[in-house]
Amino acid sequence: MILFLNTYTQMLKTRRVVSSRKKTLKRLPKLYDGLSGFGIDPKNFPNDKITYGEVLPESIPVLYEIYSKYAPLSKISQPYRNFYDLGCGIGKVVIGMASQHSFLKCTGIELVPERIVQANTALQRVDDDSIKRRIEF
Repeated sequence: MILFLNTYTQMLKTRRVVSSRKKTLKRLPKLYDGLSGFGIDPKNFPNDKITYGEVLPESIPVLYEIYSKYAPLSKISQPYRNFYDLGCGIGKVVIGMASQHSFLKCTGIELVPERIVQANTALQRVDDDSIKRRIEF
């Protein structure tokens, strides 16, 4: 199992996926300018273990490709085309996944309220209203 995970992880690191929506992904760093999910005091959450990490924007097309392989949107009727990110942090993956497909509704769920505020701040910076309408934090 560990060998499989290491091989799979290496494949993801070296893999290139061509995204038809590169423009939106290139804007992600600008959307998150001045925002960070790091620096939250864990003492404010004594009953929970809070951790934080981020996915790089160039990894989102790979994530979308894997998602599409195991949950092809063409086989899912429109109202059920959903992507949920549990522990979404400041919402980079949620916004990135919504930008990859125009019929995918994306929902980010996060325990830390400060991160949700930042996710909504980034969402307000998105220019494309069709993406904004399909995202909820």
